[in-house]
Amino acid sequence: MDDVDHLREIMDERDHRYQQRYEAGQKALDAALLSADRAVQAALLAAKEAVTKAELSADKRFELLNELRTGVATTEQIEALEKLVTDLAKRLDRAEGAGAGRNAMYGWLIAAIGAIATIMTVIILATR
Repeated sequence: MDDVDHLREIMDERDHRYQQRYEAGQKALDAALLSADRAVQAALLAAKEAVTKAELSADKRFELLNELRTGVATTEQIEALEKLVTDLAKRLDRAEGAGAGRNAMYGWLIAAIGAIATIMTVIILATR
């Protein structure tokens, strides 16, 4: 009877350890998912801000072009200014796109690091 009780104690202790490992893994997974969600939200917000800036910039460009067209400028001057404004707009769009891309990349990088940390935590806890 003592051997059976001893085996039950050992089994109960191991069940308790496995439960603790499972709970720790769940907490780590929840933290990683929360971190990934925050990173994605930050990247989406940065992208939204970049789009808003690009739209405002486009509106300003069109207003400037309309003012120039209604003025006394010659056709050649208008074409030269349109080319200049278009070139500047392309540069601005590239710069804003690169910034949004970088922000999105940082968000995904943080999410990946969180996921890797979670997986490593689960593996470490499972091997104990």
